[in-house]
Amino acid sequence: DGSNKFFSMHDVVRDVAISIAFRDKIAFAVRNKDVWKWPDADALKKYFAIFLKDSIINDIPEVLESPQLEFLLISPKNSFVAPNVSENFFKRTKKLRVLDLTRMRLLSLPSSIDLLVNLRTLCLDQSILGDIDIAIIGKLGNLEILSFWRSDIVHLPKALGQLTKLRLLDLTDCFHLKVIAPDVISSLIRLEELYMGNCSIEWEVERVNSERSNASLDELMLLPWLTTIEINIKNDIILPEGFFARKLERFKISIGNESFMASLPVAKDWFRSRSHFLINNNRESLRELKLKLDFTDVRSMKLQAINKVEYLWLDKLQGVKNVLFDLDTNGLPQLKLLWVQNNPDFFCIVDSMEMVACDAFPLLESLTLHNLINMQRICIDRLKVESFNKLKTIKVENCDELSNIFWLSTAKCLPRLERVAVINCSKMKEIFAIGGEAD
Repeated sequence: DGSNKFFSMHDVVRDVAISIAFRDKIAFAVRNKDVWKWPDADALKKYFAIFLKDSIINDIPEVLESPQLEFLLISPKNSFVAPNVSENFFKRTKKLRVLDLTRMRLLSLPSSIDLLVNLRTLCLDQSILGDIDIAIIGKLGNLEILSFWRSDIVHLPKALGQLTKLRLLDLTDCFHLKVIAPDVISSLIRLEELYMGNCSIEWEVERVNSERSNASLDELMLLPWLTTIEINIKNDIILPEGFFARKLERFKISIGNESFMASLPVAKDWFRSRSHFLINNNRESLRELKLKLDFTDVRSMKLQAINKVEYLWLDKLQGVKNVLFDLDTNGLPQLKLLWVQNNPDFFCIVDSMEMVACDAFPLLESLTLHNLINMQRICIDRLKVESFNKLKTIKVENCDELSNIFWLSTAKCLPRLERVAVINCSKMKEIFAIGGEAD
């Protein structure tokens, strides 16, 4: 996108692979070219890596005679003019470890792909797959990374449950994916990272003596190595018990209907390329919760991840009057953004009289409070000096019982405050009030 903050997985794989290849191997690379020629047969036999990216690819060999090949990337400019891949294409590439077929239009997966016994990474990103049979992928027993990012895949078959060495599965932005065969996810016993953002899976509830036709959230509870998850869940009534009890290192979890998601803001800093998680040196944290709970009492949930969360949205949480106390937190020490809306029971954000003294929100930069009709205070009683120390922006809207934002004595805790917006708060008298509990 022109910045150095975002990059695709293809760029990562390509650059790392090329650097290795040119150090002690031989590689063939074509990038952004409309006219080019395949190497001769003798040269193809020597190549360690082949990269065909963002170029016009009119044809590819019937059989790729590259017995030394370990990296192969084919990414045409346009999937609608992508070349056909023959059934025997991979017959002479048995050393292949990384296969990236991006923006390909595949009528079927070549039968010779099951010969790739050394394959560790398979990417079919942005490819036109539709309802083709991908069960053959289940034969790639050594596969560790499988990505369908932004492809139009509609179904994950039962055979993919055979990938017991898989560590990363990326289904991000697979908008057409509706069905994952039952027990496929739970069979991926080595899975560490699962990305399912913007998937429309109709999760089913696990029932005794009842067969399912789709995946269940209970299957996620059977993945002992899972540390990273990105998932959208439309309805909290299907959440299994203990769903939030596990300790996750990175997470982006949204619970709520589509209208709830659409009501929330979008900022580029809250989205990171998934490739950060594929290269160990770039494992930046992604810790985000969006919660709209229509049927679940959040106070009964074991939110193990809450003290690691960096971006937190709360909507219609039943019975919650105080964010820090009722969510059983330790001051939310990592939180950078807090957005609270449509919670009629909310009385305050933090009440230091109800909890052991701690630094409340020491890293918080942005605070938005919207439609909290009974909220009377942001803070009650004195705060420790590091509380709200990084806060830059506050926005308060439709909070009719709120008469001030902070007590004047709290101002010393806000050295970085830059912007305060107050909209449609009928009882608001002043931003910083003199006197009161904190004086």
